Amino acid sequence: MRYARVACAILLCLSAAAYAGGAKKKSADSGQKQPEWLNNPETLFPSDAYITGIGSAKSRGDAENDAAAAIGRVLNQNIEAEENTQMSFSNASEGVSSYLSRIKTSTSLNDLAGISVKRSYSAPDGTEYALAVLNRNESGQYYRSKIEENNAAVKELLLLAEKTEGTFESCAYAVNAYELAKTNDYYFSLLAIIKPVYKKTVSVDYGSTNAVAQRTAELLSKINVSISVDGDTDGRVAAAFASALSSFGIKALAKQADKKVSDTTNVLYELTASVSYENIQMPDSKYAFVRYNVTSTTTDTSSGKNIFPWTKNARVGKLTEQDALNAATRALETAIINEYPQEFASAVFAKAK
Repeated sequence: MRYARVACAILLCLSAAAYAGGAKKKSADSGQKQPEWLNNPETLFPSDAYITGIGSAKSRGDAENDAAAAIGRVLNQNIEAEENTQMSFSNASEGVSSYLSRIKTSTSLNDLAGISVKRSYSAPDGTEYALAVLNRNESGQYYRSKIEENNAAVKELLLLAEKTEGTFESCAYAVNAYELAKTNDYYFSLLAIIKPVYKKTVSVDYGSTNAVAQRTAELLSKINVSISVDGDTDGRVAAAFASALSSFGIKALAKQADKKVSDTTNVLYELTASVSYENIQMPDSKYAFVRYNVTSTTTDTSSGKNIFPWTKNARVGKLTEQDALNAATRALETAIINEYPQEFASAVFAKAK
């Protein structure tokens, strides 16, 4: 589910909003006869202007929370139906697609507009009932304004990304823009349910979330990183680092001790690593063990700042020492290719400076 995290926020925040907002506005009923709104809330709050939810519990407060949660469930179910297409990154590299697809929107509905508890009823058997309503106009105006705010922020972030092209900072700006664009997708989905006419009256200048994702991929392709590894085995570890970075479209330039990157290449970042292998004695085992250790730094050559330190070690056992050494080298390559990319991305361009 694309918005599973936000779905939980709806239920919790709607409940809180209903409890706080309903205290002054609700009307209480009691007695043997059930009020008409309990079976047909639209008689009081027509569906073209409100979304309603009825809750029940042993206490008044829990009933109000349950009523608000009922509205949340209606919204979530309809959002799932609205969001029937998946994101696609047709021109983005596998690493970019994987990283962006894992980004969760930071949307929270703490200041949700237009919800309150309007009615309550104490049944003879002790059950408490509550009627919560969501005002379509108020909520629609709120989300329309949020989309407009995010649209302006996305435009500003993409301009900053353009100005810093060739740096990881530019990618951080673009990723932040993508997060806001993704949040706007959610707001558009809410508008389609709460106030469809408002969805038709608001637009975004950045095109689409996919367009922002593609721009992020383009910015990553403008970055060059040179790679050197001390203690490498036939350039295999350097090649693994190059593969990890290339998965994002970054130009990774692996070099051996006797080779240099061309002077015509603009290399702003240097990845330097050191690899060592250690024989591990296990007296009670028939296997030979080798532990690999790798330590790496990625340095911004303009400032000398280490923007991403990374270390990894693991032990591998085989029947012979040579087999264990070979297996340790393969295990190190696999760890770099599989683990390094997402850790690197999260640390380096997840947030703008």
